[in-house]
Amino acid sequence: MDCAEGSERENKQTQYWVYDIVTQHAALTTTGGRVWDAARRLASFLEEMSDELQLHRPGLRVLELGSGLGWLGMTLARNLPHAGKVVLTEQEAGGGLAWLAHNVSLNSHLPGVGRAVQVAACDWLEYGGVAGAGVVEGEQQPPLGIKEEEEVLNGEVEEEEEEQDEGEGRRRKLACGSSSGSSPGGGGGEVEQQQQQLAGATHGSAPTPDAHPTTAAALTSPGMEPAATTTANASSGCGGDRR
Repeated sequence: MDCAEGSERENKQTQYWVYDIVTQHAALTTTGGRVWDAARRLASFLEEMSDELQLHRPGLRVLELGSGLGWLGMTLARNLPHAGKVVLTEQEAGGGLAWLAHNVSLNSHLPGVGRAVQVAACDWLEYGGVAGAGVVEGEQQPPLGIKEEEEVLNGEVEEEEEEQDEGEGRRRKLACGSSSGSSPGGGGGEVEQQQQQLAGATHGSAPTPDAHPTTAAALTSPGMEPAATTTANASSGCGGDRR
């Protein structure tokens, strides 16, 4: 190993992420009232793979599905100073979206969070797109913009049991609406309207105190297969029962 290679490796190893996001847990009717271990494991993975995944490129757009308390998405925004936008989504039912917005406001003073983070409503049960799934395909919310250059962070999405019959709910048309609130930095929180088919590689059932469901986490790049997939014990999601 020459000196240049050794210096580059040393610099990479010393560029540690900052983990100072503050969250407040709550007893919600969804699983979004606390930070699950999988979020922390995925953050560590993304820190280690940040160069390979080109997460530091200018203007990076990140969409997190089922953000829960928002710890993971805010941690990314905190450590990716060149990111253009980090959209955190949750369902409105059960107080999930309101509590997500509350936790984001607690960290809005931190570099990256106040500038890049936005909060939006997202519940894929309202936009089922699967015949016979027993899901109402709603039209109340405008679609959440997902452009080709954006990264989609599917942290720990979980299906409800009733969605798992005969594989229903494995693939959903995701169309999520913007929240009426603004980003912590006052940016308005509006996102472009667009729909895109997303395949949700989700597994497991509702969590119990003794056993967490096994779910998939993936970060995908435009026009590519998932750049990285990890499995962790946690739950969250875009609609349904989640972290």
